[in-house]
Amino acid sequence: MKYIDIPNTPNICSNRVLVSKRIGEESLSSLKSIGIEPVFAYNTDNVSTYISHHADITIVHLGKNKFICSPDSYSYYKNVLTGADLICGSRNLDKTYPNDVFYNITVLKDFIFAHSNQIEIIKMNDPMPQKILNVNQGYTKCNICIVSDNAIITSDKSIYNEALKNGIDVLLIKSGEIELEGYDYGFIGGATGKASRDTLLINGELITHSDGDNIKAFCKNYGVYLYELKKGNIYDIGSILPISG
Repeated sequence: MKYIDIPNTPNICSNRVLVSKRIGEESLSSLKSIGIEPVFAYNTDNVSTYISHHADITIVHLGKNKFICSPDSYSYYKNVLTGADLICGSRNLDKTYPNDVFYNITVLKDFIFAHSNQIEIIKMNDPMPQKILNVNQGYTKCNICIVSDNAIITSDKSIYNEALKNGIDVLLIKSGEIELEGYDYGFIGGATGKASRDTLLINGELITHSDGDNIKAFCKNYGVYLYELKKGNIYDIGSILPISG
């Protein structure tokens, strides 16, 4: 298996993605129709059942074949991620925020967005070449849709402000309007993931979001096409994480 060099922004077409087992049949069929094999994320008993199956809750891709995962998920990922250099994380997840989001970290080519409670996890892989940007939002990966190495979409103002300070192009969208069972709403990062440099997968139709046109225009500026996996409202499934090509 050839793992993707840069997390979240594959420069080749991804043929495998980590995704929730509850992605839904329509979205699952859409992935398979474009040649992408879904690899189901570990389902942890340690957090709320509404997010227990989310890929971005239990594992972080650091680049190439290197990953960090929660201790309870280590054996599972060791089996499904063949040839991966898998690091067992130092913190156990539990149902109390922010202890449920230790691994909900956004890794880009030059930057890592992380809450203060997550920095210990990242520093297990020392040295990390990226600059760590400390943000108030604990659901960091959930709240960041990666468009390119230096362009993101978020509804969180602390992420937005930190991105601007560091020269990252960022689109701030309205909070809400993305569904997540058990919560008032989900987030744009949790509903999306890159399939290739020029294709962004989204779990729902942009027409259902009041910032849909702005999202399309922002992506178009980077030559990125949006591929909608299902009809209807956008639904947060814990990110679509490209892992190999």
